[in-house]
Amino acid sequence: MIEVPQRIFVLENPVAKNGHIGNRQLQDLINFTGLKQDRIYTSRDPVETGGALSEELEPTDLLYVIGGDGTVNMATEALMDTKAIVLPTRSGNANDLARALNGNLAPWEVYREAFTNGVLRSVEVRPIQVDVERLDNTFHDRKYAMNYVSFGFAALASEYVNRPWEHQLMYELYKVLPPKVQAAMRLPREAVQLGKAARDISPFEVIVGDQRREVVDLSFVHSSRMAKLGRFPLEHTADYMLSSMLSEKGVGAMAGQFVRMMFKAMSVEQTAGAEFCVSSGADNQQLFYQVDGEAHALPKTSIVSVSLADKFIRALSTNMTS
Repeated sequence: MIEVPQRIFVLENPVAKNGHIGNRQLQDLINFTGLKQDRIYTSRDPVETGGALSEELEPTDLLYVIGGDGTVNMATEALMDTKAIVLPTRSGNANDLARALNGNLAPWEVYREAFTNGVLRSVEVRPIQVDVERLDNTFHDRKYAMNYVSFGFAALASEYVNRPWEHQLMYELYKVLPPKVQAAMRLPREAVQLGKAARDISPFEVIVGDQRREVVDLSFVHSSRMAKLGRFPLEHTADYMLSSMLSEKGVGAMAGQFVRMMFKAMSVEQTAGAEFCVSSGADNQQLFYQVDGEAHALPKTSIVSVSLADKFIRALSTNMTS
């Protein structure tokens, strides 16, 4: 809880597809609150962007993000360090978090509902923490996710987003899906990603809780997975995450998973954390993991630990049952 915020601080990805919507909704928010705004733009280097944000943010700031999950991810560590409040809305910023905390409300409506008796109502959200360490101790990296983490095919699929279009792009996945699901996909790009990844990925062994399995995809969610599709009701401040595993490979398996997500039948389990080794399996290609829309290469001879962070971020909330 804070008193009236002093300003709206904007983090904007200048090439965001939803930039025009985000800026229009930002203006509505400014008109309603009367607050001044300051702004910085993302750079190609997420660490550089996060560092600049940490230097600028104050605890009395309201952070408004114009961009997708990857842009939100650049702000996560700065939010943990500065205790500024993020405003999750469905204009493309903090999508998972927004759906659970604020539903379909516009930014100014979120502010109106959360601001009562001179105080802004916020909740504390613990991001997902991912630690990757090579077995020879020559590499250690830590990243945080506000929404979700994926290992395997989903993360590999994200690598195809920025690759050049080719004449032989694969549309098989799209063709086997029901019309209702086809209409919900961002095609043809999404079908191409999943189709190619379904062919490229090979199983890797994981141990989660008391389960030991070979999987082609392992996802951890803090809100609903897959980011825009699962929409499972979750308490963001709870001391657990949800995990989902997929062991079958191939276009048919991926199509089936997509259908289950669309119709809210994805199989998920609660977990307080997980640790697994990626030294076995995944021998034929580089394995990736995805943190809030940002894909990173995963060393094959490494131990991965997934848990909830000790630090928290503050998020504006109209849903006090979260």
